[in-house]
Amino acid sequence: YFLLRALLHTVTSFSGTLVSVVAFVFVIILFSPIRERIQELVDRSVYPDRFASRRRLREFARNLPKLSDEQEIIRASLLNVARSLGVERGAYFQGTDPSQPASFTWGMRPGQADPLRLGSNLRSPVLHRAEPLLREEVEAELPYGYLPEEEAATLASLDAAVLVPVTTGHRSFGIAVFGGRIDGESYGAGDLEVLDSLATQTALAMENVQFQRELKEKEAIERELIVAQTLQRRLLPQSSPSVPGVELTAATLPCQEVGGDYYDYLLSENGRVFIAVGDVSGKGIPAAILMANVQALFRAEAREVAEPDQILAQMNRRLCEIERPDRFVSFFCAAFEPERGELRYSSAGHPPPLLVRADGTLHRLDAAALLLGIEREIRYPMGVVRLQPGDLVLCYTDGIADPMANGSCLREDELEEIARAHRHLPAERLLDRLLERLRQGPALDDDTTLLILKTI
Repeated sequence: YFLLRALLHTVTSFSGTLVSVVAFVFVIILFSPIRERIQELVDRSVYPDRFASRRRLREFARNLPKLSDEQEIIRASLLNVARSLGVERGAYFQGTDPSQPASFTWGMRPGQADPLRLGSNLRSPVLHRAEPLLREEVEAELPYGYLPEEEAATLASLDAAVLVPVTTGHRSFGIAVFGGRIDGESYGAGDLEVLDSLATQTALAMENVQFQRELKEKEAIERELIVAQTLQRRLLPQSSPSVPGVELTAATLPCQEVGGDYYDYLLSENGRVFIAVGDVSGKGIPAAILMANVQALFRAEAREVAEPDQILAQMNRRLCEIERPDRFVSFFCAAFEPERGELRYSSAGHPPPLLVRADGTLHRLDAAALLLGIEREIRYPMGVVRLQPGDLVLCYTDGIADPMANGSCLREDELEEIARAHRHLPAERLLDRLLERLRQGPALDDDTTLLILKTI
């Protein structure tokens, strides 16, 4: 500074005051980048113990991410701080619930730590300020200076000197309370800075551990869902039976990885073709599990019972035995005899399929009764229609024509219009037209299934 001031005097005509100011500013600019290094050299020379403690804390902070458990992280962190700063006793209060006792303590005699609770009077200012606060600062913010007896006893038991929030700024994990130091020194600004820095790094390490655990759980769930989706697809028919004079095709679009929609077709020994479409209430894995049960029931009953109404009655009794009041099933079942062209059908609360005649005339197959799984003894009506060449039956679930959906499905009048306009197409191509229209809209709000039976 003096050399620079002397130099400026000789080469400029500035006044003495201005020269002094310029020299002073220049020195500040020059030494600011190496200030921390200079401070470190001073600390190492004048305060070797303090320098060694802070160095150990910095090294510990760098190793925090290697720990894999939140409790291990917070314990190791606080105990390292206590050891480095010479803190005789302390406690950690996990979470933000003021009724919860201390998660762990150190330096306390048996019985001295019971009970220790940090009430809302002490928590609020610490969490609000989100920085280490001396005990006097916390007490200064108490309303009317009042502190409940239990909280005052906690501070007294811990000989509390400073309260430190363990927080990332948007998430609070808890509050650490540090008692007085063994050497009797008070906490200085440098100590509070160390506590603040380490508490933040501790919170970040804990948050990272939680994030990694949640990520692994999510990945495990996704893997399980992929397996469940594959299994569910394999439960559905992989191909339609080959029946002279009949075209069969179907598709299902779950709105989640797995769903509760179901379709099936079976060819009996006497040449009858059974078709079925079902919809379990709800979505996701619970609906998919019940759907698998429904499929097993249908296939078992279709081999034992001849008529659709009897199949539904038997399935209903079995589902009522499951006693799941929050899970019901809408179901449509039909048996078609190709030689006679006769379709016999029954429905359990399912949307009535469309019967589109070759001439464009449209009918509803609406013989129906209550959903499966609600009431044990139900008699299901049976309808009978005769199909001529070119007629088609279009079955669907309520993912289509659902008045509660947000524009993601076909309206009933639009479904009828497409079916009537393209009735001359093969069943596969008609199904493609319907699926193409569905995919043009927003994401599906519900599982959606289509099944087409067409006579040729």
